[in-house]
Amino acid sequence: NTFIQVALNTALPLLNTTTAANAVTVSTAGVYEIFYNLELTNPSQQSYAAAARINGTNIPQTLVLLDGNSIGAVGGNYTAKISTSALVTLAAGNVIDLAISTTDAPAGTNTIGANGNAILTVKRLN
Repeated sequence: NTFIQVALNTALPLLNTTTAANAVTVSTAGVYEIFYNLELTNPSQQSYAAAARINGTNIPQTLVLLDGNSIGAVGGNYTAKISTSALVTLAAGNVIDLAISTTDAPAGTNTIGANGNAILTVKRLN
């Protein structure tokens, strides 16, 4: 299945990075902690794969697979919560974004709520 970029809907503080087009560009090489959190709703039960990406390529240690059978319905919608963090060595100029794919045949419309339901942080550790 094809991964599509997630629209980041919550502005976060910046240091040694820039943002544009739902992505974070790293200014300084080093080891970074990459964290993301997604909350999606869909009227259909779906399985998902999510990952942070470097220059459009999934970062393996950030790939999370969520089986649709583990997602419960509330008020007629299924809500999927996906999050992870990983330590990754990045080069200056690397562009980090967040992407998601359904691992089932697509059904319904996936909705990401506002105010914190799509967060990507890229924090330099050294």
